[in-house]
Amino acid sequence: MQIAAEKYDRGRFRVLAVSGEVDVYSAPSLKGLLVDVIDSTSASRGQDGSETPTNGVVLDLSGVPFMDSAGLGVLVGAQRRAHGAGLALRLAGGSAQLHRLLAMTGLVKVLPPFADVAAATA
Repeated sequence: MQIAAEKYDRGRFRVLAVSGEVDVYSAPSLKGLLVDVIDSTSASRGQDGSETPTNGVVLDLSGVPFMDSAGLGVLVGAQRRAHGAGLALRLAGGSAQLHRLLAMTGLVKVLPPFADVAAATA
């Protein structure tokens, strides 16, 4: 199954809204999308950091009904990449299944999910 994505800016954050199931087959596509968004956001910052058009990236998962461990691996890698670029990575929305998975794995401590994009960008 393929995933669909839309990129847009909201306040000082770049939002990547994803829809579709994220599993072992679609996780590489999500990884590519996140790498592109994080790298382009990082590259648009001023060298001294003062001209920062964005504080980070919000991954809107409200259209993702299911995510497996391959998807979690992508989230961990994206969080590391964003942190290394001096950006925040925030999760918005997501299914109850995803929230349970984040809690069970302890990832909720480093990637706490926000209720929606508005909360994540506040």
